[in-house]
Amino acid sequence: MSSDQTRVGGAGIGPDPYRIPRVFGAVTALATVTAIFYLSTFLINYFLGWWGGISDLFHYYKDIVWYEDSVASATHPYSSRWWSWPLMLRPVAYWQHFPKEGKVSTVWGGGNPLIWWGALTGMTFNGIYAIERPSVTRIFMLSGYLTYVLMWVWIGRTLFLYHYMPAVYLGFLALSAVLAEVWYGAEEMWQEHLAILATIVPALILGLVGWGAIVAVLMFGLWIAFLMRYPQYSGKYVVGVFVSGVVILFVYFFPVWTAIPIERAGYYARMWLQGPGIRNWI
Repeated sequence: MSSDQTRVGGAGIGPDPYRIPRVFGAVTALATVTAIFYLSTFLINYFLGWWGGISDLFHYYKDIVWYEDSVASATHPYSSRWWSWPLMLRPVAYWQHFPKEGKVSTVWGGGNPLIWWGALTGMTFNGIYAIERPSVTRIFMLSGYLTYVLMWVWIGRTLFLYHYMPAVYLGFLALSAVLAEVWYGAEEMWQEHLAILATIVPALILGLVGWGAIVAVLMFGLWIAFLMRYPQYSGKYVVGVFVSGVVILFVYFFPVWTAIPIERAGYYARMWLQGPGIRNWI
């Protein structure tokens, strides 16, 4: 069925007359909400008498351009480029306590790997859904995500993973929507099933090194083959495995998020990416 058709009981009934209004409404809603929240952040300047009018806002933009030019050549060990953010290649360590002996503590700025990587999976399918079955919600999430991420492409100053945070929150919403589709969806949603399971595989490989990772991936594959015989349960299985993995990793990474003292070996075991360049969690 064409993406320009609507469904009633699974049958196409012709072109969707509200397709263009939905797209226009979503983009307008995004622009309106963005403008309201953006301008509201500056109201305190007017209430305190620091700014006298809209001209001061443009003067602020001029100061921003000056600052960006002044730090264009600056470097930082935790800096990262915009394209690395969805993969969480270079998180920021906000605070560390590493004595010569004993346990170590840190406040690590990385996220839960499963939902962070899953946000990219969710937003990818949200984009597909927005094209095939456009709605205000889907287009709002997609346009908000792309608009925010792509604006960093042309910024040459030192950037950090936390600049990605507003976009990744939209990715979490998209991931939740895809998981709901998989849980309640039809049996033929095998693309979504495989994509969600594929998101888990890197966590298995990186978290269970050596033979443990190989055995886990093989068992994973056997479970998938088993479920192909019972497709009516596959969606709930996929969501159950993914959510269980999220909970397990939340408990596992909690100490390095909250500065709970742990053994030095435990800290390094949680730093899955360790290498030169941008692919480094330490």
